[in-house]
Amino acid sequence: MSRSSPSDRLRGYISVLAVIDLTVLMALLVRSLYHFLPHFMLDTSSCRAMFVLENGVKITSLTVLSCISIERYITIRKPFCSETRRKFVNATPLGAFIFVGVVIAAIVVQVTSVNVSTDGMNCVRSYRGKATPRVAAYLTAVAFLVDLTIISVNYFQIVRHVRRKFTKRRARVQANSRVRESLVNEPRYMREMTAAIIRVGVFHVICWLPMSLMQSIPDHSIQSKLTGWDFH
Repeated sequence: MSRSSPSDRLRGYISVLAVIDLTVLMALLVRSLYHFLPHFMLDTSSCRAMFVLENGVKITSLTVLSCISIERYITIRKPFCSETRRKFVNATPLGAFIFVGVVIAAIVVQVTSVNVSTDGMNCVRSYRGKATPRVAAYLTAVAFLVDLTIISVNYFQIVRHVRRKFTKRRARVQANSRVRESLVNEPRYMREMTAAIIRVGVFHVICWLPMSLMQSIPDHSIQSKLTGWDFH
């Protein structure tokens, strides 16, 4: 990682993200088959396997997005010296790997709360009387919120840094010559960058915040018509 350029590292993260998201889509395809083909009956083992697969790839996908936001922030902001940035770049994927491993372990702990419904059509989660899976569910929710916070903070800091640099440059130009004041209007790329980052941030919040909230209230009853999950 330290010998790669920022663009190469970004392409590497995006390639990993593409594979992970493809796995998410394949998991949804399998769930859709169970939903639309009634003669496909679920059992406890398949429910638990799909629970671990779906939640595992989701937290991995969001963690890779966090790594991408960190990489972009370091590349644009350059908050440390070169040697420190190199060490941080090397530590980021390792830290992400450990983080995902811990969260997946918490997801595996929850499998005892996953069972099949009596009609064999849905997977049901129940944490009643199961303290350890309940705590693991809260830890999983915190992990999703941590990733979402990292993404939001990094992109906010990128916008703030670019705007601050532009404000300083405009102040220098206006201090030297008022005639050139028109040359320091907000450039088009800054508006486009800000709009793109806002879109990315809103997209992440809309997609992932409900997932985090559902993880944090495991006793709330929710059923998805697409996946057929029923939360009790």
